[in-house]
Amino acid sequence: MFEIYVNDSFTLAALGFTSGVYVMTLTNGQNTDTVTVNIGGAAPVAPAAPVPSLGSWAMILLAALLGFLGMGFSSSRSKR
Repeated sequence: MFEIYVNDSFTLAALGFTSGVYVMTLTNGQNTDTVTVNIGGAAPVAPAAPVPSLGSWAMILLAALLGFLGMGFSSSRSKR
């Protein structure tokens, strides 16, 4: 359908395009897509997702352990 050509030796700004951010919305019936082209600026960087700390992992594991122990205790009590 589309062919993508990547060349690291030039930029769109070097080809004579005006610097700026251009947003184009394409609509075909019920389908809508948005294309954003950033010419001459730095690429946007997505913020990093936070990583749980060691204390958070310990609480998660403790909760899972207590949950499994509770299910086991409940299961053993129901068999009597």
